[in-house]
Amino acid sequence: MLKQILSKIVRNIPIYRELLLIKTFLVRVSADLSRLQKEVDRLRMLQATHCLDLELDRHPRYGDPLRLHRYAFQVNSQNGEDGIIHEIFKRIGFSNSTFAEIGVGDGRENNTAFLLSQGWTGFWFDGNRNFEKRLKNRPDLSTGCLKTCVAFVTKENVAELFEQNGVPQEIDLLSIDIDQNTYHIWEALGDYKA
Repeated sequence: MLKQILSKIVRNIPIYRELLLIKTFLVRVSADLSRLQKEVDRLRMLQATHCLDLELDRHPRYGDPLRLHRYAFQVNSQNGEDGIIHEIFKRIGFSNSTFAEIGVGDGRENNTAFLLSQGWTGFWFDGNRNFEKRLKNRPDLSTGCLKTCVAFVTKENVAELFEQNGVPQEIDLLSIDIDQNTYHIWEALGDYKA
């Protein structure tokens, strides 16, 4: 009770009320600054996109029609890889329209989901336990075009996982997106051709 009375008295002291108003104001300003920073980041991204889309083509180094960045587009990839992969295979061809991807996330945004829609077959590996649950409604699983494996892929187990899941010795595309261990995984797949 004494605590409540003291609290009420303190709140009625003019300087304390002013401090509370200043605190409220600073909280609002902080939130506004956060929103402003997000908007600045968005504008920087738009400026970079504008540069890539419009200005690089005018530069002699990037104006070459053989440069792959000109063909970037995004359907399921994160940064235009769908278009670049499409252009690469348009140039070099492919043998069996088969891929293997390690580190596919939820299956909606990766480097090979677009290839599935183009009639390719493939293998997805991911270490997240919920990986297959998130994919359960994909039609590719019921048609046999896609095989999945939940496993934490390492240099020591990648070849065995490929063998257990029936990945052919020769595939057209190998995509590895597991951050720091990418090179070591690739190195361990020496018997496979991509």
